[in-house]
Amino acid sequence: REGWSMKLHEKLESVVLRRQMGNKLYGEGSYEEADKMYLNGLDLLFWEHGDGSSDHIQKIETERTTLLTNRAAVLLKLHDYKMAIEVCTQVLATERLHVKALARRADAYVATADLLAAKHDLTRLEEIAAYGLVGQAAGATAAAGAAAANIAERAAAETAAAAARAKGETEAAIAMAAATAAEAAGSAAIAAAQKSAAAAASEMSADAIAASASVALTAKVAAAKIKMKIAVAQRESDTQGRQVYSNMFKPENISHHQGTSKFGFAFPNSVPLSKSVNQLEGGGEEMG
Repeated sequence: REGWSMKLHEKLESVVLRRQMGNKLYGEGSYEEADKMYLNGLDLLFWEHGDGSSDHIQKIETERTTLLTNRAAVLLKLHDYKMAIEVCTQVLATERLHVKALARRADAYVATADLLAAKHDLTRLEEIAAYGLVGQAAGATAAAGAAAANIAERAAAETAAAAARAKGETEAAIAMAAATAAEAAGSAAIAAAQKSAAAAASEMSADAIAASASVALTAKVAAAKIKMKIAVAQRESDTQGRQVYSNMFKPENISHHQGTSKFGFAFPNSVPLSKSVNQLEGGGEEMG
């Protein structure tokens, strides 16, 4: 049946079947066919926003996200890295800390030699590995508290310095008063933030904490793999760079008369090689 004629529960069932078939094809190495299955599932959900109930909306978004991240895995196998990045970015636009989307986008960035972007996603994975889901609520609270602490420190320091200056204190005494007041204000603000962060974490259920541990472990494994791939890519890039630089200056790659290498590097004030090596080693009389 066509998607437009299906009821919501029928559409969701059809999407699940397509996803499962896509997973089977992926496992068999039929990546293009798997991609078609995932795309079919996404097409069914394209205009679907549920019937207004939060349960249906959650199911639709979960299926859509799963299809997208599965498709990203297929695209990596097909070496379509640009599309894999786009698909993962689509997921991360609504789920900033989605582990699979981050890991697969980082994979695609490494494959396209965009190591800076890959390291950015790696940093997020490492943060998730360290804190899991529990840290999201607590981390946001702590970050806000740290910002408040900085403001409190500056305000306390300025007030204390102004008071000491009004009393005619020396510059050293003024500085000491400002530092003491800032430390006290900062400590108080940080203590308050820590208390709020602990409260945020303690409100999470046992199931949420267990899920957090699972997510953290998944992120830790993904981060380790990405870190290794980045290191390998960095070494390969460095090796290739050194090789090109070395080849650039091989005698057979340098034109004696035009002053350029076969790699397009210009040599101003070039001189015949038979003379240049000896002259440069002897003090470079013709450096000019």
